[in-house]
Amino acid sequence: MKFNLFRNYFPHFGRVFLVLMLAGCGNPCEDVCQTELLVGQDRNATHPQALAETADAFVDGRTRRAFPARAVFTGAPMPAAGGFILIDPKALNPGSDTLFQVQQSRSLALRHTRSFRLNAQDTGYAAVTLALGETRYSLPKGMGVLTDPTQISMHSLSLQPELGAARNWLVPGGRVRAAIGAGAQISVTDTSVQSALLNVRYSATPVQPYAALRLSVQPTATRLSAELEARVSRDGLSQIRTDLRVPLGRN
Repeated sequence: MKFNLFRNYFPHFGRVFLVLMLAGCGNPCEDVCQTELLVGQDRNATHPQALAETADAFVDGRTRRAFPARAVFTGAPMPAAGGFILIDPKALNPGSDTLFQVQQSRSLALRHTRSFRLNAQDTGYAAVTLALGETRYSLPKGMGVLTDPTQISMHSLSLQPELGAARNWLVPGGRVRAAIGAGAQISVTDTSVQSALLNVRYSATPVQPYAALRLSVQPTATRLSAELEARVSRDGLSQIRTDLRVPLGRN
């Protein structure tokens, strides 16, 4: 399957990221500004919403989103109560009884952060993240009225503004940083649902507010740091994920 996220949406999201980055830190930047490369697991908070949008598009056969979208369907919908359904829109929701496994989850992102001092120990920050993500789900027993093994793939491009506060501690051998923040993940997600009866592709545009708690550790001997993130989204989806942080610039 060929996805056109980079070609179609990256220029637009990239311009927004650049504008927010420049607006957040002018020249000169009185506060601490830092740009980082993040390599880690995908941010899956918007995946249930993307799947629900895909299921809606499959049922009604029309696009109701502001962004250009594409839906390709093969196989006849199976009758169910209240209409036709093949894709369970709640298969990836918290508390779903659908059995699924995450086969792959990876992300590459740029994060620009402006930090400002709140007091002697704490700093506030405003950050914007531009991320590419890929996740593959395996549903060995299918979903809903489908019992055939099913594969769901999510390829996403997301923009993530966030506000929060952080505290740093110097410890033997390095530095520890704890941060708590809130923001929104604005994504364009190419969703693929594949089974014996289904070959569905759809470009969804989910938006998901969230709150996050992060803990990062940076050894003295390196500029790299490891970050652990615990995130809870508005719909109740929680995720614990990790990133490797690579600093690209600081002033």
